Amino acid sequence: MRKITTPAAALLLAAAPAALAAPGDILFQDDFESGSIASYTVEALSTFDTGDAATYGFDYGSFGVPGVSGNGLLLETDDALTVFVNGLSVSTPISIKFDAIASAVSGGSTEALTAGVANALLPFDIDLSPSDLSESAASNGLFVGALTDSDTAGSGDYGVYDSLGGAVPTALSFMDAAGLTDTGIGFGNAAVLPEIPGQSSAGVLDGRSAEFEILVDGARLQWFINGTLITDVTASAAPTGTVGIGISDPFPGFNNGTVGQGTGTAFAIDNLLITETAAIPEPTTLGVAAAGLALLAGRRRRVA
Repeated sequence: MRKITTPAAALLLAAAPAALAAPGDILFQDDFESGSIASYTVEALSTFDTGDAATYGFDYGSFGVPGVSGNGLLLETDDALTVFVNGLSVSTPISIKFDAIASAVSGGSTEALTAGVANALLPFDIDLSPSDLSESAASNGLFVGALTDSDTAGSGDYGVYDSLGGAVPTALSFMDAAGLTDTGIGFGNAAVLPEIPGQSSAGVLDGRSAEFEILVDGARLQWFINGTLITDVTASAAPTGTVGIGISDPFPGFNNGTVGQGTGTAFAIDNLLITETAAIPEPTTLGVAAAGLALLAGRRRRVA
């Protein structure tokens, strides 16, 4: 369970708007303190080697992120690795929420954190740009991918991917840590992931902890970081399998996402919570609701 000791971090979390309209039944939760890796099936893209590991109860205080400590699930790879929740067959709409903690060691890192719903236990594998996705391995799911730092000089840092039916993933949304976007809502990097001087650049994950939430409602997916919606997309179909969270590295053997190996960024996750939730409102519904609130505010001002 994550512990935040810095007042600034606590203030940021307290100020973040809630992504869920209403909480539902808990389908699965794990604080990585008293359970075990037996709750998950771990799948790697290739045969397990020294670069592939999922370590339960890992002390991510060793990452050196100031003010952040606790035990979580360490994810390491030199290609692609995903852990899938056992005994879970989701029926959307659901919310997948967890804390993502990235190590402060990054020297041109190419590792990406992945998370979503999978119809088959095939690890989520991505590349750094739309033109390179054809080189990724086939999986079978709807998932997001977040790069640790801005290596692409383009739009591949934050993406949503559709590999349903056992296909090589296609990008539904691509955003850059610099705040640029090809598709999606647009990534306000300085607001969502502000710069931490001497520790982490604006828009990148390395050297910080961030809250992820992924809402899946049928074929539609919304992705929130620290309570802010960054993209809203519709896939080719509705996923119906289990939840997977993992790590992908498109350049095996280079800056590996492993602790003590190379200069790559390692990831840990904590406070995993999967719940049933309310249906995602349609854009027209959101517009009507906003108009209603504006009208009500106007009436209140006139009364005052």
